[in-house]
Amino acid sequence: MSNTVIRNLLTGRLATWASGQIPKLQIGLQNVSFTPPRDTQGRIATHLMAFVLPADTESEDYAGDHRRYHGIWQINIVTRAGIGPKAAEDLAAAMGALYPVNLRLTNSGRVLLIRTPVTQHQPIVDEDRYTLPVDCRYEMHTI
Repeated sequence: MSNTVIRNLLTGRLATWASGQIPKLQIGLQNVSFTPPRDTQGRIATHLMAFVLPADTESEDYAGDHRRYHGIWQINIVTRAGIGPKAAEDLAAAMGALYPVNLRLTNSGRVLLIRTPVTQHQPIVDEDRYTLPVDCRYEMHTI
């Protein structure tokens, strides 16, 4: 199924990037057990939460063979509360560079296209964490 291909392409790129960061960033994925990391003082450590949010699959041909898979790729950037927004905003900028508009990711002849710029949304502030959601839209066509 193409949603699996899409998820693998998007999360694979993120995981490769995150593993090269110092310190390495952990990523929580949908429906995968994840314990948010803590620093040496027991406070929440910076990490990412990644979500593929598919929209309705469409078909744009009379034969019904074409499929357009599209949706939202959302990454929640989680930092410690009380340190200001800069760390999360810097990571949001990095996500924009990692997933630029018109980026093409391929797998077995299928092409996933990033359609919109990575956009920051209203942060969520909890007692111990600051979460900055960012997202972009993607699409993949199959015939």
